Amino acid sequence: MKSLYKGNLIFALCEFENRTVHPWCDIISKWKCQITNYSCLQKIETFAGKFSHCRLPNHLLWQALKMELEPGMLYPLTATLYSKDDLAQHECKISKLYCHALGLNVQFPRAVLHGPCEFGGMEIPSLSIILTTIRVNYFLYHTRQKTQVGKKLEISLAHLQTKVGLCSQVLPSPFDQFGHLGTHSLIKCIWREASEVG
Repeated sequence: MKSLYKGNLIFALCEFENRTVHPWCDIISKWKCQITNYSCLQKIETFAGKFSHCRLPNHLLWQALKMELEPGMLYPLTATLYSKDDLAQHECKISKLYCHALGLNVQFPRAVLHGPCEFGGMEIPSLSIILTTIRVNYFLYHTRQKTQVGKKLEISLAHLQTKVGLCSQVLPSPFDQFGHLGTHSLIKCIWREASEVG
């Protein structure tokens, strides 16, 4: 057993024949998710502080939001398995920044901000929708191109299908009925989010 000290966290790694023991991987991945969550919230708060004190026109505020904050925030969040509820705190803060950049009141209704144009909405995608889109595109690209990552994703999909116990394809099946049977993975996260979107 060896320990790596990172701030006040101790990362315990068990090594046996150059393989990391699975339970410790789970603990480390949870810590990494917590660190990612904290760092993303810190980025949003730092950006919001600068955002509220600047005197730029609205179109430049919008460009700064889309080109500076979003890429820096979405890159680490894509690899995590957060649900829509887990992202609520991020969503709340980022929606306020959207409103500020568009010159709207901070209390502007979120249903109108993120709603479709057909129903009078502004059709600005929410954080959870953006992350779902990135994950689905990642999955489709790698499985179609037959890359090494694509092979791993196909193995993960086959493993999920075995765990769930379905003879048919997993992804078209209802997540509410079968989702609890599978182990946490990127494929399960994509399945959950695709079922939520519809």
